[in-house]
Amino acid sequence: MKDRFDKRLLERRIRQGLVTQEEADAHLQKLADAAANATSFDARLESSRDAVNDDDDDDDDDDDD
Repeated sequence: MKDRFDKRLLERRIRQGLVTQEEADAHLQKLADAAANATSFDARLESSRDAVNDDDDDDDDDDDD
């Protein structure tokens, strides 16, 4: 099973007894440090309410011609 240690499923698999915590810890210790490959960036998230209010400025869908 190649996805045995998939991070998204690992906690569930440990609870189910499919993987032991010791196996998971050993797997994590074997992984290479990939921090040098990371890229950081800044992001600004808008709430959906802000996005709806921003649509009021668009002239594309006006039927007032």
